[in-house]
Amino acid sequence: MEKKSLERELHNSLREIEKANWSEFSKALAAILPKHDRVTIKSFLIDSESQNLVFGNYNEWNRRKVVEGLVLAAADDADDILSKTTSDEVRLFILNTGLYKDISVIDTLAIDGSNAVKEFCSSHCSLNVLRQMKGSKSKSIRRNYYSRLGAVECLDEMLDDKLAEFRQDAIHIAPFGYHKLNTMTGEIARGPFMALVRKISPEYLPMLLANRNIKNTWVARAMQDRLDGGV
Repeated sequence: MEKKSLERELHNSLREIEKANWSEFSKALAAILPKHDRVTIKSFLIDSESQNLVFGNYNEWNRRKVVEGLVLAAADDADDILSKTTSDEVRLFILNTGLYKDISVIDTLAIDGSNAVKEFCSSHCSLNVLRQMKGSKSKSIRRNYYSRLGAVECLDEMLDDKLAEFRQDAIHIAPFGYHKLNTMTGEIARGPFMALVRKISPEYLPMLLANRNIKNTWVARAMQDRLDGGV
């Protein structure tokens, strides 16, 4: 049978089981998988356009179950599928289950993968590759970057981060009176500002009095405690 006919049969089978109720779906999926050869399944997993056509009316749970079942049915070709598919679902399932043979593929995908794949890889890639992810727009990637490389290497980057929670973490870990804190008197987020009140050099405290955050009762009290303490 020609390749197109085999692919059409797989597509039709997947559309058929879409009608199965949730309690019967896994059984229906298991029944159709042996009817299709590995080459056809592999081709489907690589072609995200075919997946989008077939999965148009699938709910998220059933779609995930199909992807998992198909990948496991073509597990011997997982490395080839991982390198060629553009489907995040397929790639993330292969990565999460460790079906690849060479772990260095994580470094490759950390650079070349989609954002979702990069987020996964940023937790596991080598530190050399992680450093290449500096300045990522992804909050998750930056969190992994700071967490894995640590404040000793990333403190100034964390203090400059656009996300308040990262700046706040950095202020907490920064040495008392750290020079870069003295440049942050215009901080507008309350969490980082409160931390700044407690860590900035004493001579820069008066510059914080013009900040709008000082109107908050708790911030004002923290500022008064610093001024009264003389440190």
